[in-house]
Amino acid sequence: MFNKSLSSIVILLLIFLFSIFSGCDFSSDITIIYSNDILAELENCGCDDNQLGSLSRKAAVIASLKKTGGKILNLDAGNLFFSKKPLNTIEKNEFLLKSQYILKAYNQIGVDALNIGEKDLIFGIAAITELKEKSSFAFISSNILSKNKNSPIFEPYIIKEIYGKKIGIIGLCGQASSLSSEISIEDPFKAAEKWVDLITDKCDYIILLSALGLENDKKLADQLKGISLIFSAKSENSIEQPVLVKKTWITQAYKRGQNLGKLKVNLKKKSVFKIKNRLIPLDSSTGENQEIKNIVKNYKTALISLNKQEFLKTELTSKDSKLPDSLYYLSAEKCGECHLPQYENWLQTFHADAYATLQKEKNNYSVECLPCHTTGYSEPGGFDVYQGPESRFLNVQCESCHGPGSNHSEKNDIIRNTGEKGCIICHDNKNSPEFDYNVYLPMVKCPTDM
Repeated sequence: MFNKSLSSIVILLLIFLFSIFSGCDFSSDITIIYSNDILAELENCGCDDNQLGSLSRKAAVIASLKKTGGKILNLDAGNLFFSKKPLNTIEKNEFLLKSQYILKAYNQIGVDALNIGEKDLIFGIAAITELKEKSSFAFISSNILSKNKNSPIFEPYIIKEIYGKKIGIIGLCGQASSLSSEISIEDPFKAAEKWVDLITDKCDYIILLSALGLENDKKLADQLKGISLIFSAKSENSIEQPVLVKKTWITQAYKRGQNLGKLKVNLKKKSVFKIKNRLIPLDSSTGENQEIKNIVKNYKTALISLNKQEFLKTELTSKDSKLPDSLYYLSAEKCGECHLPQYENWLQTFHADAYATLQKEKNNYSVECLPCHTTGYSEPGGFDVYQGPESRFLNVQCESCHGPGSNHSEKNDIIRNTGEKGCIICHDNKNSPEFDYNVYLPMVKCPTDM
């Protein structure tokens, strides 16, 4: 018994001496999990086995990190709920429905703060306020103001205390002229200066969640003292090594939830972060969180129910009318009447089964997916949602590459070769990460006319 006690004392002494001589302070280390520009990516669409992203993978990584102990701060720099303005009522209702399920996923994951970016305001202040009321985490913005009262609509800052250190978090949105008339966006540089001055005495460190873009964040860090760390949205960059501007670190995790940022921070020195950054690719090796998968499943069920009704309304209100004088779509079957070898070749390609991919993943009622899995989506003579699975324009047909064929009587009346630019509209780096034009082209290329 005495020997065991002595051994325990020796081990504790060694740990104590190691921490002194190595300069480490284990009680000062926290892990900051960060993301930006999720852009309504609740899940992978299932078009490719090697797609990066999905909130279920993000949740799995965070749950694993929590099991290791230590303090974790989970932050999002903005542009979470929406990616673009809707083109019609069906898209509007679908995007709003999805935002509710993204919120459910974030509530389940456990987030500390979300900055409100420009894209989060696409549907106006009422939609984002409704989401805020159902949220278990802070919606923050230091420069989105009520036009009537000229006061912050969201929390202008929050303060988190970790290991006795107080960390202030502020958020900035870019000034966009197209945003809601009910709000005003204060100059982000002036707002940042004001709120940093107001909370500096209350905090040991200040973190900025910014939706201004990397170059503006660099300018802000150069002009303004007191911010230790900026998590940057409006991203076109995947930053492995954070950028240091004076005493401010700046980083971002790219877009559409493909990576999850993990920043190890040592809080030893006042106002200065000692950091170690890593971007975690959210690939199939990360596993998935079952609770979030269930949320996604429930979303798909709700979406099918919603859009079945919307598609039916479209069918009932659509009137048969003659096709326009301008170009319109004909379908692959019509092309095959004159180009039989090409048509038969197309039937053997993956393009001819593109709609089946949607059905397999239960995405054939998603207006976000249909344009890349049908032909002439919502264009004259092409696929329309009310046609459903009986449409002549299912799959990626001849006219997806060569354009509408109604006036095709000579070779000059169609697009002979769109080149790679025509492919990457759908085969982008998120939904088709392995796409290589020179490799893929021979798989779908038509045989030459004899």
